[in-house]
Amino acid sequence: MANEFDKIFKEESEILIKAIATKVLGIKDFNNTQPVTASLQKTIEREPDWLRRVCHEDVNQDYIFHGEVHGKDQAVILDRNLIYYGLLWYNYHLPVHQVVVYIGRKKKLSKMKALLIQRNMNFRFDIINMHEVPYEIFINSTEPAEVILSILCDFKGQSPNIILPLILERLRELDKGGLVLEKHFVQLEIIANLRNLQPLLTKIMETMPITYDLRKDIRYKQGKLEGKIEGKLEGKIEGKIEAALAKDQTFVISLLSNGISPLEKIADLTLLDLDFVKMTKARFERALKMATSKKYTGEDITKATGLVSEVVEKWVLKK
Repeated sequence: MANEFDKIFKEESEILIKAIATKVLGIKDFNNTQPVTASLQKTIEREPDWLRRVCHEDVNQDYIFHGEVHGKDQAVILDRNLIYYGLLWYNYHLPVHQVVVYIGRKKKLSKMKALLIQRNMNFRFDIINMHEVPYEIFINSTEPAEVILSILCDFKGQSPNIILPLILERLRELDKGGLVLEKHFVQLEIIANLRNLQPLLTKIMETMPITYDLRKDIRYKQGKLEGKIEGKLEGKIEGKIEAALAKDQTFVISLLSNGISPLEKIADLTLLDLDFVKMTKARFERALKMATSKKYTGEDITKATGLVSEVVEKWVLKK
């Protein structure tokens, strides 16, 4: 998998692994699981994407659930899963339920096979082709990570122009404030690339202005500015927050504008969270597109993107 997609699926693994197991595979005993800590990468160069022990009152019913997320239709997946199975059995002597979740662009798989029949051995695993999963399974979830997953699913003949606004509205309904919502929008934009929907998604987002309340900024909620703002009037508090946010956004955008990459390097240089860097990049790109259309004022761009007004003035309108 591409690194940026892989990170999202790993970040949200606790939610997504259960959603795939229960809502798609129909597994009913997935409520009690424990992480499996076997380091298999020494043998096969990488750790499994999802690995859990599904636990029961009767331990004789326990089994290992192993999931892999793939973006390419490759025959080698069968060989790799057979090796995983052997190593997991060797380590735990428990039954292994394996599943491959295919998230790539091809609608029909031609190379990836899930069955191997040889002398004295039958081996199989489950393949979930997200193109064949109805989007309704995830879009009404109370978990934003599952809602985001619906962009990879079968739209049941409906246009993306209809489904994408539904996904965005659902994420807004589940908003817990500030950077949390922005994080989910950035994740959605990244995942949208798997379906060539990122340009359309950006266009739709431009028509659905998202008000960014600085008082919901995660740094404000966590009280990181508490020592500096204690006893100040609310207006001064918001001013300090906006100034701090402007400084952080400016730092990230200046590095982006000078060709610094990857985003992990920018996060290291600025000492900012990687999520914040990704969000700022997405906001900046959206702001530049809005400015190019000549239909929006600086105030419009500020409200729609969450960039601080002075950042919009310096880095967007003067471009």
